[in-house]
Amino acid sequence: SDTWSDGDASYLAMIVPRLIVMRELLSDRGSLCVHIGMQVSHYVKIVADEIFGKNNFNTEVTWSYGTPSGGRAAGNKIVKAHEYLLWYTKNYGEHVYHKEYLPYSEKYLADRFTETDEDGRRYRTREREKGRFERQYLDESKGVPLSTVWTDVKQLYAYHLLKRKREETGYDTQKPEALLERVIATSTDEDSLVMDFFGGSGTTAAVAEKLGRRWITTDLG
Repeated sequence: SDTWSDGDASYLAMIVPRLIVMRELLSDRGSLCVHIGMQVSHYVKIVADEIFGKNNFNTEVTWSYGTPSGGRAAGNKIVKAHEYLLWYTKNYGEHVYHKEYLPYSEKYLADRFTETDEDGRRYRTREREKGRFERQYLDESKGVPLSTVWTDVKQLYAYHLLKRKREETGYDTQKPEALLERVIATSTDEDSLVMDFFGGSGTTAAVAEKLGRRWITTDLG
């Protein structure tokens, strides 16, 4: 149930034993991603540090999923526009990780890649060591390494209506496929087994299937 009669205490009483089981089920190279709101993220971080060990805390991602507009802008406090992904590993350093790169923005390209060689290839000149310069060619550059702040993945309500209709299942807390694609692609191999312990809309399983992963999903409902 998503209703907690005793507030945070009820929630923690539910999640702690489940986190213990999740850790036991992880492979030695596995990791766990916990999507959570700001109301309890700091509490869950403390108990997860205890269960997994602080040395196995991988990172905390801030998912900035929307803009403060419309009805969300009403109220007497700063508009909430982000949630968190707490990322833990079974054995830090042995975990699966595939680095992802994001495309350069148009402004970044205009500001940085300002030169063109005799073959028409666009590049920028970089000083690697004092007095030693080299060219970085745009067509050989992977992009911007993925950071801990994700602003390019929006909640479903921010999508164009037609795109929303292709994904929406009617489940209140459904996550966009793009979010799950990034989580699964960066933290699993093609032969990995993905498990969602709170399946909800089934989006994790659907995305895992699209990416060719094996999967298990469960949900109390």
